[in-house]
Amino acid sequence: MLNVFGTTDEIQFTLKEQYLYRMKANMFSVIGASSLLGNPIQFANSIGTGFKDFFYMPYEGIIEGPMEGAKGIGKGAVSLVKNTTEGIFGSVASIV
Repeated sequence: MLNVFGTTDEIQFTLKEQYLYRMKANMFSVIGASSLLGNPIQFANSIGTGFKDFFYMPYEGIIEGPMEGAKGIGKGAVSLVKNTTEGIFGSVASIV
């Protein structure tokens, strides 16, 4: 049987490949949010926020002046330590 868009075998192959691709992509999301691993997605988000603040807060402060730049360095370092600690303990606490 011939179709305007392809043969039956071509359509079946395309559908099968699409479903396999989606299943693999969703599998990583499910594993990443799993409590067995301690929610590594939450861990990565928390550490990412800490690193963003570590570099962005001093930059914001330096634009306003040297004293604000020093305060920004302190705030960024505190945010990095806080978010890293929260990420580690939050991830470890959720391990089943």
